[in-house]
Amino acid sequence: MNNRTQPTSQHDDIQSRLDQLRRRIKTYVWVEGLALAIVWLGITFWIGLAIDYLPVMVGASEMPRGARIVLLTIIATVLAYVIYRWVIRRAFARISNRSIALLLERHFGQFHDSLVTSVELGQPEFDDPGYNRSMLQHTEQEARDQVAAVRVQEVFRWAPLVSKLFLALLLLLTVGLFFATNTAAAKTWANRLYLLADEPWPRNAQIQVEGIQLQRAAGIEGEITLSDLIPFNQQ
Repeated sequence: MNNRTQPTSQHDDIQSRLDQLRRRIKTYVWVEGLALAIVWLGITFWIGLAIDYLPVMVGASEMPRGARIVLLTIIATVLAYVIYRWVIRRAFARISNRSIALLLERHFGQFHDSLVTSVELGQPEFDDPGYNRSMLQHTEQEARDQVAAVRVQEVFRWAPLVSKLFLALLLLLTVGLFFATNTAAAKTWANRLYLLADEPWPRNAQIQVEGIQLQRAAGIEGEITLSDLIPFNQQ
């Protein structure tokens, strides 16, 4: 008699639940990684703007091209690391059914190892004469009853993700407002930082006349008016 276990329809229900959690894990990873990337770009946008423009406000010069190249290299290097560390390495990693089952077992204590056992014994390559089909069906039924009631979203820690998303959206909003309210300055800085353009910041000069002091020449009597010095058209 062949006691080799075969997958059952109950195992299909368990597999569907595991696939659902796997998809949510990958979505979580993508959202978190992209949020971190936006936070990094937003922070460096404002810090770079301050370094480049604040000296101009006190009469100094902008950052030279060499300094902007160094800054852009740092931005790109850290951005690449963030994308690799928080997105590529995790989103494209293979997550086995056993790993997901263990995650659910650790978070929800009601399984009592039935989920992991069901996943392991339901693999097509599993062949152990110590187990029979009826035992597997009983274990799968127990796991199926429990997995249908769990809320997989409770596995995740949402507070860190929400904080990253809030900071990313806040930075996007501030940069968007900057472009909307001061388009010329925003484009100038974007060109200087990301395109390494040598476009200088516009300077504003204010000339103020405090007053006109007239001196009477020797031998001239009477009051001297401004019209005596500056010809005006007479209407």
